[in-house]
Amino acid sequence: MAERTKFLGYLVYSFFISILIYPIFGGWAWGSLLLGGPAGGWLENLDTAFCDFAGSTVVHSVGGWLALAGAIMLGPRLGKYGPDKKPRAIVGHNIPLAALGVFILWFGWFGFNAGSTTTGDLSIGRIAVTTNIAAAGGAVAAMLTAWVIFRKPDASMTLNGALAGRIPVYSKNPKAKRLEFRCPDPTANGYLAWTGMMMAALDGIANRIDPGDPLDVDIYDLSDDELAKYPHTPGSLTEAIDALASDHAFLTVGNVFTNDVVEAWIGWKREEEIEPMALRPHPYEFHMYYDS
Repeated sequence: MAERTKFLGYLVYSFFISILIYPIFGGWAWGSLLLGGPAGGWLENLDTAFCDFAGSTVVHSVGGWLALAGAIMLGPRLGKYGPDKKPRAIVGHNIPLAALGVFILWFGWFGFNAGSTTTGDLSIGRIAVTTNIAAAGGAVAAMLTAWVIFRKPDASMTLNGALAGRIPVYSKNPKAKRLEFRCPDPTANGYLAWTGMMMAALDGIANRIDPGDPLDVDIYDLSDDELAKYPHTPGSLTEAIDALASDHAFLTVGNVFTNDVVEAWIGWKREEEIEPMALRPHPYEFHMYYDS
């Protein structure tokens, strides 16, 4: 709707949204924040309480439906559809300016999400980290998706992914699954590690490697025999270095890494970290054999 409505009409539209729709729906979902105690909106008092931490429904979903209603009333932009009735892409006129806006929003979202706790406690740090990971994950996922579909990365899709990635993290869903990543080398160089993982992801997409079916069970409840049936990543630094030594051709695509760099890294890790640690007893071994 931006730039396609008369200014007076936009003011009237915004006035009624701000004075009627947002306050009413916000009261239904967040009334207890104002009234305190068990009192609140009817959505909060359902048997299965409606939960919206920072506005994924109250703010963003409602805003999206309002924008859709306005777009339906206005109709498509001039030139959006060709004579053959097929839609045409209307590209952004200034990608650097769009990127600046996304990063300003990215920064502001830390205050928006962490501030939604309405209290100052240690959860603020976790919320801020989740916000950052969600935005970064959305950007990377959108970039890879565009890369696969259009055969090249697209900046505007990547920026949209960074924005869209933040929205779903606000709602608590009982069906949500925990994604846990445990790095076998916690002292790794973050820049090299993330670059290597990105190269592995691109290699999997390019070669259509099947990652297998999702596993909807708690792996910590599985026996060793059951766990052996499923593919898994290396569980220790030794396993990770052995896997890297046996297969690292994907890292050399486009000269992102060279064989000399990879082999030198493998040798350094074995000589400086794996072998010295193997000569020293593990704290758990002390617990098993020496502690009385």
